[in-house]
Amino acid sequence: MIHQRRAPRFATGQAVPVTVLGNAEVRTAATVRNVSGRRLGLEAPIPIPAGAAIKVEVEDAIVLAESVFCRKEAGGYFAVIAMDQVLSGLAELGRILEVFQDDCQPREPSPTSVCAARAA
Repeated sequence: MIHQRRAPRFATGQAVPVTVLGNAEVRTAATVRNVSGRRLGLEAPIPIPAGAAIKVEVEDAIVLAESVFCRKEAGGYFAVIAMDQVLSGLAELGRILEVFQDDCQPREPSPTSVCAARAA
């Protein structure tokens, strides 16, 4: 099941993979500096331009966000992102999809398989 939490849990100092989405996706590592409601302050080695769509991966979740601010600092950049959607429970979803995929592999028809039920 995919859950949409209002505010995922992040710890300051936590390393997170960040992808700047667009025609040419750019993936980088970032560190969580602060958390405030649905906003996240990130330290990154590259700029994350304001207005950019962002994907942040944390534990068993993906956060879709938008960069609202970015400034150069010593040793990198500080960006503030506004979290929009949170997709969690992805490991469980993966297991469910594997079972579904296994059920749909060509083999002897079984009256109890998911694919046989859909074909009926």
